[in-house]
Amino acid sequence: MTQLGFPVTRHSSPVTRVTRHFFTMKRILFVSAVIGICLLFFGLLSLGITFATRSLTPKAVAPTVFLPLVATGPGIIEPTQRIQPGDLQYLGAFRLPDDAARPRTFEYGGNAMTFNPDGDPGGANDGFPGSLFVTGHERMAYGELPDGNQVAEINIPAPLNSRDVSALNQSAFLQNFQNVAQGFFVGLDEIPRVGMAYLNTSATGPKIHLAWGQHLQPDPPVASHAWFDPNLAAPNLRGTWFIGNQ
Repeated sequence: MTQLGFPVTRHSSPVTRVTRHFFTMKRILFVSAVIGICLLFFGLLSLGITFATRSLTPKAVAPTVFLPLVATGPGIIEPTQRIQPGDLQYLGAFRLPDDAARPRTFEYGGNAMTFNPDGDPGGANDGFPGSLFVTGHERMAYGELPDGNQVAEINIPAPLNSRDVSALNQSAFLQNFQNVAQGFFVGLDEIPRVGMAYLNTSATGPKIHLAWGQHLQPDPPVASHAWFDPNLAAPNLRGTWFIGNQ
């Protein structure tokens, strides 16, 4: 028996097309979710490897800064023994001496100052012992005043609380201006930044520690610290050094 073949054309109903579209979208969302999870997993895995690598990488050693700690008496100073804002009292002022024209003057000076408790041993018994080392007129750039920031030592007269400057006591030179840093810190003269600290320890004896920079430091940086003897006529400056591993 011969069977006759007829072409069969399938026509989908609207409900069937919506159902197929729904299942197609579910597949797409499912595949997208799987891909997203995989990407998140590999991203976290890569981040974990990066952190692990960083933790195994040797870190650069941070520069160590050494600061002097001064304590009075044995043991640790209790908080109640430390200087508090309420302990400070304004006692007055005194005038500085003057020597000559710049740089041997305190005009445009006073950048650095330090107290010497051993200074002026023969001074007046007025309740203000010791002396001050003070820097004079600043160095100035471009060759205008390369020998500034000289250091002098003065006594400490009794301060007076007066608005009349002429009524104030005037200090006197114990050691006149000396260019203690001559030949050092060359080029650091554009708005200098200078600090001094008098320290008398058993390891070094009395020394004036000196820090020197300028408003905008050079790059690469240069050594910025030194010390010199309190005898300003023979300061015997030693340095220059960095602080820590710079």
